[in-house]
Amino acid sequence: MKNIVFFILLTFLSLSTQLVSAQHEYDWLQKNTIKLAPYFDGLNYNGGSIFVETSAGVPYMSLQMGFRIVQGPDVFDTLSTYSKHQRLEIQPRFWLQQHMRWVYFAPSMIFYNSIFKNNDNWSFGGAFGIQAIINKHIAIDMMAGIYRNNLAENKEFKFNKQPMFPRVSISVGYQFKLPKKSAVPVN
Repeated sequence: MKNIVFFILLTFLSLSTQLVSAQHEYDWLQKNTIKLAPYFDGLNYNGGSIFVETSAGVPYMSLQMGFRIVQGPDVFDTLSTYSKHQRLEIQPRFWLQQHMRWVYFAPSMIFYNSIFKNNDNWSFGGAFGIQAIINKHIAIDMMAGIYRNNLAENKEFKFNKQPMFPRVSISVGYQFKLPKKSAVPVN
């Protein structure tokens, strides 16, 4: 199932670059945002995420990829609700008002590297969020979503067997545009 979803995502993104021929801020890799988000367990800092979001070649769509490292416990039977893991997240975002600004909906596909080698280390879900841009460059991204449960990110799953779990996040970053290439005639 995850291979099918990944193939559909790659196919859609590769075809979307061919739909737009004029240079706009939503052209492939034209507008970019780098964001950081700390990871807390209660008041204890335990890691963080870095996200790179870029225009995906079509209006009102962008692609965000994130990587997170969590320095949680190496054993399962602790009071913590998460474990030590690394996570790669692929998230196409569909913007409702402006490109890479304000309200979006985002399906997600997540791959984990954790201490639970026998666990299927992947998840999927969806999120709804708001991204504000302050002074044309400072990005503040607030998101809430529902994701498929797994042992890497939510160890309570072993005890309560809920199929999904909620997640919220806030990240702060910097948005920038790449310079447009000028058309230079070839002799």
